[in-house]
Amino acid sequence: MIAQYKNLSRDQYLHKFFEIIDCMQPDQKKTTSPLEKKIMIEFLSLPDKFKYFPFGSIPKKYVREKIKEELGVTWSNQNLNNKVYSLISKGILWRDEDSQVYFKPFIKQAVEKLDKALEEGKHYDFTFRFRNETKSSK
Repeated sequence: MIAQYKNLSRDQYLHKFFEIIDCMQPDQKKTTSPLEKKIMIEFLSLPDKFKYFPFGSIPKKYVREKIKEELGVTWSNQNLNNKVYSLISKGILWRDEDSQVYFKPFIKQAVEKLDKALEEGKHYDFTFRFRNETKSSK
């Protein structure tokens, strides 16, 4: 089966990407809300100067301003931090030994490949593999 999404903006593609991740999530408590998807898209859309520490105080301020501009919602640092902590608990983000927060590598790598495909006018594929784990297949 092939489902094609054409002529979407980058944000729309990323939103669809997170919807697909949610539908693959076996634990429904770990699915993301529309607002969490929006927050992730904003962090993934930060200017390059923030790419090494996307969850630092200045990038968070930038994201809060974008949320205010686009949704008309004013958030405090704590409001955004609570969403970030929620995304850590859902397995989308992780914290290293220095308490720096990052996207999980599978997310970051997939988004980089998606961005490259969009830039080059190519398609990006998701592959699903189903397999029964039986003694003979191990």
